[in-house]
Amino acid sequence: MSRVEFRNRSVIIDGKPVQIISGAMHYFRVPREYWRDRMEKAVQLGLNGIETYMCWNLHERTEGKFDFSGMLDFEAYIRLAQEMGLYVIVRPGPYICAEWDNGGLPAWLMKKSGIRYRRMNKPYIDALTNYMNVIIPKLKALQFEEGGPIIAMQVENEYGSYSCDKEYLTYLRSLYRNAGVTIPLFTADGVSFWGDPANRALMLRGGTIEGSPACLNFGSRALASFD
Repeated sequence: MSRVEFRNRSVIIDGKPVQIISGAMHYFRVPREYWRDRMEKAVQLGLNGIETYMCWNLHERTEGKFDFSGMLDFEAYIRLAQEMGLYVIVRPGPYICAEWDNGGLPAWLMKKSGIRYRRMNKPYIDALTNYMNVIIPKLKALQFEEGGPIIAMQVENEYGSYSCDKEYLTYLRSLYRNAGVTIPLFTADGVSFWGDPANRALMLRGGTIEGSPACLNFGSRALASFD
């Protein structure tokens, strides 16, 4: 069986270290007829991977009614990436940031009595689980272990900047594992912004999960972020 691992600070694919040079390209922000052109340009730039968020509030605008048509057909997008020879990293959220309305969370969530976002709160978890149980099997079928191009997926998104509910993060990760996802599941958190080392450590402590690779986002002025 093909294997993808994060080991010794390297991405190991089929037993060999691979340098992933990936760029962000969100399928729901690019008209479907331009997907191939944009991926061709990515390859010409020297990329061997693309990364995409997934947008809950587009796929489930109305509770219980799912839309994967047109430019929301992420399965077709991922298969096209494979055709182009690109690895894929998927960041399903549920919160995605990305300067997107409500962080990708559906507006109808706000109508639920007692709801509290991004934590072990029953109204939120029930809605989240229903959504994830629809999309995760689709992603599982496209993971590298099953012949697809997806080499890793992200659990939540920069969660340490928001809260530190480890039970919630662990539950979210379990949805993938229980559905048969075997590729690496990683977290990603900020590393800088306010200059206070205590704040930097707080974000990492709050957003990581034991047993999952922890990745850092540091944007521009990268060296200053580590001073």
